[in-house]
Amino acid sequence: MRGSEQHFRNILGPERAYVLLQALEASSKKARTVAVRERFSESRTEPAVAFDLAVNNLTDSFEHLEGIRPVKIRNQHLWIVDDCYALRVKKLKPGYRSSNHHSQQQELISQQSPLPGLHSLVYVTAGAVYSDRTGLPEEFVVVKHLKGPMDRQQVEWVVDLYDLATGGTVPVTPILPLLAAPAAPATISPRRASDHTEGVGRQEG
Repeated sequence: MRGSEQHFRNILGPERAYVLLQALEASSKKARTVAVRERFSESRTEPAVAFDLAVNNLTDSFEHLEGIRPVKIRNQHLWIVDDCYALRVKKLKPGYRSSNHHSQQQELISQQSPLPGLHSLVYVTAGAVYSDRTGLPEEFVVVKHLKGPMDRQQVEWVVDLYDLATGGTVPVTPILPLLAAPAAPATISPRRASDHTEGVGRQEG
């Protein structure tokens, strides 16, 4: 079904997941190098640098893949995947909550409502999950939130990019209860990047 974890895994596929993962991972590593060299004093600075680098990396690699096209709407960078998914890059907090400034456009995305010129797309967010304890990225994922207000985000599903890049096309996120039961976000166990790095490193670029 369109918008499901299984559908997204099938649409993005291992090859494009690997390129997306490489772009995000490289941006975080470079941002870490700059942060150490420049001795950033604010914890929010390093993820901001990583975001800018990620946009550049995706422009150089991901958007040149077949079926991917970039769009920019009011300074929002999106990558359209096979005219099904609109992917954006964000810093993700523990619990897979995205970091957003409040705006009408961000609220539309949170409500899965179309942006100007874009129709029938499912909005998903890609990014690194940063630890509150260390400030370092722990995972690289794509997450879809349930439709609703942006200040009350709930996870529908999460795709670990290491898993998908190495051929993991089977959904792993628990199915949410039906409407008859109280709504609750899916319970997902984080995976650390170090658990998967060796397998991904053997993939073709």
